Amino acid sequence: MTALLPVLLVVVVADAAQVLPGMGLLGIKRPRASMYAFAFCYGPLALAAAPVAEAGGLPLLWALYAVAVCGLVVGQGLAFWRSSARI
Repeated sequence: MTALLPVLLVVVVADAAQVLPGMGLLGIKRPRASMYAFAFCYGPLALAAAPVAEAGGLPLLWALYAVAVCGLVVGQGLAFWRSSARI
């Protein structure tokens, strides 16, 4: 179980980091970019969750979740950077 701690740390830090550009996009009234990032990152995670959990168990599922949340950080960060440059 302690082998999961680094993965959980990545998930927690990335999830906290994605809030900033996500709220920024809401603040500048461009929530569509945030929704696209969520759909692009969490959509495949939702589709793959059951097969991944059966194949690799909980550690692989958390690793996939970490990849999805890191993708969300990048996606929302880029969307905020591009959208805020237009203001």
